[in-house]
Amino acid sequence: MGNAVTLEHLAASLTGAEQDGSDEFLSATYRAYWPELCQYVRRNSAAAALDPEDVAQTAFARFVALKNPRAISNPRAFLYRTAHNIVIDAQRRNRTQDKLAARDAPPGAQEHSTDLTPERVALATERLGVLEAAVESLPQRDAQVLLAHCVHNYSYSEIARRLGMTPAGIRRIVKAALAVCEAAAQAWERKVAEDRS
Repeated sequence: MGNAVTLEHLAASLTGAEQDGSDEFLSATYRAYWPELCQYVRRNSAAAALDPEDVAQTAFARFVALKNPRAISNPRAFLYRTAHNIVIDAQRRNRTQDKLAARDAPPGAQEHSTDLTPERVALATERLGVLEAAVESLPQRDAQVLLAHCVHNYSYSEIARRLGMTPAGIRRIVKAALAVCEAAAQAWERKVAEDRS
């Protein structure tokens, strides 16, 4: 199991409540399906470059977060479907990010996008610093929401549930935070273009 968090720990951290005798059920479910779920994800997530244990842990976390996990007639099917959906979502995100990167790249950049020249590395490092500064300029909650969604791939619903907000409120925060980051990146790109002229 490596660094895998136990299901009991997930249950306690997600619900924050004492388990009413369901520890045995959750533990048995965890022991029965953890290894095969990790193996299933490993076989099916190579294109998404995901850690199988992270996907399996997220699937189990969603299972534990249900109001009544015992009501699920086939926990194995629930876990597999959840893991499958996590992988599909990651693949979609990757495709979208690739499309956006290709769209935003300067003309001719695609042909040489793998050429790591010192100038490109320096520019990428500088751009990353600009984006980090933009995130740090956000109110703490907004920065945490942005990172939870964009870096850690939490859904709006998951973040909303943890913060006691609505998914629409989380969506607004992410949209506004991304606008701040985009404005900072565009200002930096204009400055770089001016410096080159």
